[in-house]
Amino acid sequence: MGISRLRSYLLESELGASMLEYALLACLIALVAMTGVARVGDETKGTFVDTGLYIKEAVTAGTDNPGG
Repeated sequence: MGISRLRSYLLESELGASMLEYALLACLIALVAMTGVARVGDETKGTFVDTGLYIKEAVTAGTDNPGG
């Protein structure tokens, strides 16, 4: 009986609508945050991969001719 009372209270008052609006807003903010983190993560990964390749090339080039 407690759940049905709560349900009817939320449906009859504006509190339920406000809670729903805040929940939707929180979901939207979370979605934007996850998208931004994923995009930054991909760009950062590319930077680290490129840097690793440059270091590997530099080390490999230095070992090909050790006498100069």
